Amino acid sequence: DPHLLFSTGLALATAGRYAQAEDLFSRVLASVPADFDVLYNLGLAAYHAGHLERARQVLKTALAQRPEDIDALYNLAVVNIDLRQRDIALELLAKAAQLDPSRANVQLAIAQTSHALGYPADAVKAYDNYLKLNPSDDDARRERAVMLVSTGDLVHGVADLKSYLQSHPKDFKAEYELGTAEVVWDPSDASK
Repeated sequence: DPHLLFSTGLALATAGRYAQAEDLFSRVLASVPADFDVLYNLGLAAYHAGHLERARQVLKTALAQRPEDIDALYNLAVVNIDLRQRDIALELLAKAAQLDPSRANVQLAIAQTSHALGYPADAVKAYDNYLKLNPSDDDARRERAVMLVSTGDLVHGVADLKSYLQSHPKDFKAEYELGTAEVVWDPSDASK
């Protein structure tokens, strides 16, 4: 019974038994090859089981059925990020953000992917969008400050890093980032 197998697959995925869930969803897919929910859950199970190519293939098929499904766009982007296909991931994330700009996970993924691709100005914009949705994320504030420095906005980037360090005085990574920024901005401050 495909319904029973699907329900069991969901239970296995919830329990973290992704390889078994993937197997059950694959069996269900043989019975209902065009079912979006089966494709989507198979893609997620394959991703969490570490089968990235399978996850990408299945999520692409699901997305072809529902090209404006934000969860499918986001999860396919995550798979592409793990496959080091960041340009493709960024396109998917941009489409998801256009469809629903209120999705914090999408905005954060755009910021992090833009950063990884070397687009600091785009990362700053995405961090701004994300921080409007999740203003209490101090790590994102620090990353935004680092991206400001990367864009050449040393005044604001250094000020934001100093502000962050007032709340997180033992964050050695932030201290290093501030020191690096100050070497460029004001070499006399870097040794303090």
